[in-house]
Amino acid sequence: MKMQNLNSVHSKTTMTFQLNGTGFEPDAQQQINQTAMFVNNAKLECDVKTKSNTQKTISKSKMVVDYATEGMTMNIPLWVESDLTGSAPKITEIIKLPPMATAVLPPQFASKEYMVLSPTDMSGPATGSIDMTKLMNFNKDFHDTFIKFLNSYSQRFNPSIDVTDKGIQHVTTRDGSRSARIYELKLNDAQFKDFIRYTVNNFVQDEEAMDFVKEFITQVIELNQIPDNTNSLNDFSQEFDKFKADRPQFLVKFNNIMDQLNKTTLLGDKGIDLQYAISNGYIVQEIGTIDFKFNVAQIAQLMNTLSGNQTASLDGVGTLNLQINYSTTNSGINDQIEIQIPKVNTTNSFNYLDLMNSNNLLVPEKS
Repeated sequence: MKMQNLNSVHSKTTMTFQLNGTGFEPDAQQQINQTAMFVNNAKLECDVKTKSNTQKTISKSKMVVDYATEGMTMNIPLWVESDLTGSAPKITEIIKLPPMATAVLPPQFASKEYMVLSPTDMSGPATGSIDMTKLMNFNKDFHDTFIKFLNSYSQRFNPSIDVTDKGIQHVTTRDGSRSARIYELKLNDAQFKDFIRYTVNNFVQDEEAMDFVKEFITQVIELNQIPDNTNSLNDFSQEFDKFKADRPQFLVKFNNIMDQLNKTTLLGDKGIDLQYAISNGYIVQEIGTIDFKFNVAQIAQLMNTLSGNQTASLDGVGTLNLQINYSTTNSGINDQIEIQIPKVNTTNSFNYLDLMNSNNLLVPEKS
């Protein structure tokens, strides 16, 4: 796989939903039926263009979100431009607001077409304790560490999952028809629970994984501009070391929970079905179905068992099914992709912080 070498791509994802419920009390059943009418007619599309330099330090992207359901449509374009090459990272986010959003804005903002966010300008007591400039640098520097860990850990992560090679097929993207090898991953309810159990047990017992988590959280704590940062780091280090020492006991409790979860249905008949089309080391298409199924009585029984309240009467009946279907196509991989960032000024845009200040939502800075 060469997805980590992706410098430009044009992706389009389409999602649809199917919701239904049976066996509920009349009032609850009516609410579920009404919700299902809304959800089952919904369609979500995300069209994303992105490009960056080889070092991933300079990038541009555009995302257009289209949402349609019964009696309502929404179109939201979003642009992001970032430059992490200097000592002070620069990131600008521009959102073209839909009429539904501008209709509820204060008068001085309602006529503006765009809202502009600059995360690096949002540091300080008014917007929280995290230094956004340090956060951007952290994201840039930690990327290589994460990729190195992922490549190493994947060699030790071997769940009992069958991936079916369905051979070479032709798939259609914006680049036209192309040959790709199709791989299919399917999990039923029992296999999904086994995968969760294996993943947690494997990760918690892996020393490199634990060191990675500790390093990550330590660096996140260091981003916080709080007076007792040193004490916070010491407290975390002690608690994390204690967790590592107590891992056998933690896993016993976790596996007991998973034993009880085996009695509770999470996936319906279709389970999880994912297909990946890979061409020249890149994923060019992904098609998936995730079929959730929740039995209210089973969930109540699980909660009673975990809480130790075995004598409590079960409250609730009915079964809820939610099926999510999605497809993604990737084109223009490492090609020249044009992304035009809108020209914004005080006439056609406003700053997010100005909006927050106008509503008095920011916490006053202490003297």
